[in-house]
Amino acid sequence: MIYIIIRLTNFTIWIIAGYIWGDWRNWSKYYSTILIFSSGNIVYNLVSNEYTLWDYTPTFVNSSVISLVMALTVFPSTVLIFIYHYPNYRSRIIKCIYIFSWSVLYTLIELIFNLLGLIYYEHGWNLKWSFCFNMLTFPLLLLHWRKPPLAWLGIVVLGISLIFLFNIPLRYVE
Repeated sequence: MIYIIIRLTNFTIWIIAGYIWGDWRNWSKYYSTILIFSSGNIVYNLVSNEYTLWDYTPTFVNSSVISLVMALTVFPSTVLIFIYHYPNYRSRIIKCIYIFSWSVLYTLIELIFNLLGLIYYEHGWNLKWSFCFNMLTFPLLLLHWRKPPLAWLGIVVLGISLIFLFNIPLRYVE
């Protein structure tokens, strides 16, 4: 029961944070970036269905439902907050700190979930890989918001790299 409460609290916090700090009035500006973020999670679940690198511990629903709820709550809120508050300063250091901070936030949340047994790792994936993945994800979200075709290239390269790096079998390609 505690796992259900923790998951629902997480989703609720992201929805409230997105509502308070996100740019909901202009949500359509971010729509395609929200879709790419959510779609990436869905593609990961399809490609690595039987060979996961990370997965959510089923509570009252299976991990696919948890991923879907994240795609509908956490990821849209993240994009609406992250891009809207991205610093417009010329200082690259401030921009790097902003991206680093979001990567740390996502990694800390994942660490807490891992310690609580709500997420687990397999096939060589660990929290360090998650942090590196987050450090690539947030710049790709910004890039997609500004130059979608270039971001698509980066996303495809990242996906293929993960497939080869972790030897994810492509059973659906046979």
